[in-house]
Amino acid sequence: NWTNSSKAGKNGYLNVVLSKGGNRRCFHVHVLVARAFHGPPPGVLQWVLHRDGDARNNRADNLYYHTPTQNQLDRYRHARSRRNGGSTS
Repeated sequence: NWTNSSKAGKNGYLNVVLSKGGNRRCFHVHVLVARAFHGPPPGVLQWVLHRDGDARNNRADNLYYHTPTQNQLDRYRHARSRRNGGSTS
């Protein structure tokens, strides 16, 4: 039997801890959702990104794979939109 617990980490991402037979593993929820609905990453250096910049919005249609460079560009874009009072999408 698997047991689990979930919580938000310091970085705002939701995590889940799954344990079985005394072995525990922690996973980011957005990574699990992306793999379940979009399959494995298409490349080695592909991260799961949030289209709207909201680390708690783990809907499959809000997640996509891209590079770490694109992740940094998205972080900048989302932060700039929030400062200007606009949408983050």
